[in-house]
Amino acid sequence: MNSNRKTKEILICVLVVISVPPATVNNAKADIIFRLAQNAGPVINTSLDEFVPCPEPLFLWFGRSSSPEVASEQWGVSRATEGAPWENPVNFGTWEESDWNLINRAIPTFTTADGLELYLYFGISRPDGYGGYDIWVKRREKIDDDWGPAINLGPTVNSEFDELCPAVSPDGLELYFSGWGRDTARPDGQGRADLWVTRRKTRDDNWGVPINLGPTVNTASFDARPILVSNGLLLFFESDRPGGFGSTDLYMMKRTNVSDPWTEPVNLGPIINSPNTDGQGFLSPDGSTLYLHSNRPEGYGGYDIWQVSVEPIVDFSGDGIIDILDLWVMIENWNTDESLCDIGPTPFGDGIVNIEDLKVFMEYWEKENMPEVTEATE
Repeated sequence: MNSNRKTKEILICVLVVISVPPATVNNAKADIIFRLAQNAGPVINTSLDEFVPCPEPLFLWFGRSSSPEVASEQWGVSRATEGAPWENPVNFGTWEESDWNLINRAIPTFTTADGLELYLYFGISRPDGYGGYDIWVKRREKIDDDWGPAINLGPTVNSEFDELCPAVSPDGLELYFSGWGRDTARPDGQGRADLWVTRRKTRDDNWGVPINLGPTVNTASFDARPILVSNGLLLFFESDRPGGFGSTDLYMMKRTNVSDPWTEPVNLGPIINSPNTDGQGFLSPDGSTLYLHSNRPEGYGGYDIWQVSVEPIVDFSGDGIIDILDLWVMIENWNTDESLCDIGPTPFGDGIVNIEDLKVFMEYWEKENMPEVTEATE
């Protein structure tokens, strides 16, 4: 059956359903699902270590190194369209501070949504810091300008301890970061390395005193490297807390809006995590792919880049079938901000239930015999 005919049938269904009383829907919950982690392949991965995948639209930054004693190089690989094969990677050389100028788009977690502020961290090699690792910011007036000099965030945020792995919210009003070692962790935390957040009222204000995310999020184990998704409602981090699947696992936590507290972290499970080290979970700008690095033995050697397809759950009624009942739920919530049905244009929606969500729904309506997936739930 062709797509046009399917479209007409769905629109007819909409008209029919509007005239029929809705069935009661219990325990419905919007969520996302992750496919099985796949190796990014030999175009990107080698017998060396490939790590920290950082996606731009149609472009992927990653590091490469032969050993911890050798300075890592910054590589980049592009492709013509989403889903197209990756082209040959380009070596940008050993990473230096000036190379931040190469990042000319707004990369979620490093930059604000307008692309005018870039957050990074440096170690004790910089004498103008406060000790350990500090967080710095670069700014520019226009998106096409080069970044300005790195400016230390000052003693309110930085300390004699470690502050690293900054992740800034899209509006630039929240900044998440973590510690690292137990001996260099900020005091008043939960353990070896914790997640912290500092906030400010406006972009013109200074950052406030950092707040520990508390025992709901942090543990006495290693909890670090926050990666904030571009809508500010989803945060990935890595942890070696008890109950995981390996050395270090990826975890996820969510919130309904930026003023809500974070939910309890959820392990992404064995479909993504392995008995080895898994970390640095970066989501692509369109929300369709989660990238991570891992030293699991199924790769090409050392650490490899892996990728995971991310999709919305469109079974709004929770009955295991994508059908008219789910369509009715969407129509009932048309032009609202109901997160249950807000599945387009990315798996995380855009804040309103409209034609973008119907387009996504139709894609799944047309699928038959959908493969088994693992669900990441709150």
